[in-house]
Amino acid sequence: LALEEARQQQWDESVRLFTQALDSHRVVGNEEGLAGTYSQMGKMFLDSGRSVEAERCFNNATEHFIKLGNPSGEAAVLRELADLYEQRQDTIAAIRCVERLHHLALGTGRAPSTADRDRLTRLRAAHS
Repeated sequence: LALEEARQQQWDESVRLFTQALDSHRVVGNEEGLAGTYSQMGKMFLDSGRSVEAERCFNNATEHFIKLGNPSGEAAVLRELADLYEQRQDTIAAIRCVERLHHLALGTGRAPSTADRDRLTRLRAAHS
């Protein structure tokens, strides 16, 4: 329901429904539900132009994905965070996110993606 409200740009109702979902997940200790809900809520906040709240939600989502040992979930959220930081021109924070993506890839026995490698190179060049 919260996603449907967000699609219709009913932001206040969407926030209320996401908050209800988070409360329910907390009560039963559903880490997966918390991670996914925070991630979706972050996207909703981005769509509504509320980047500070989006950042908070994405950071919470990454914490829960880390607790779950879910590197692919963490990576998806880190990409959202890197985008957000790039939009803010916070190159250092964006670099940290992409460096973490590299670490996650290597930790799962894979090479970092070409897109992530290129992004890190571009960000580092912009920072120098």
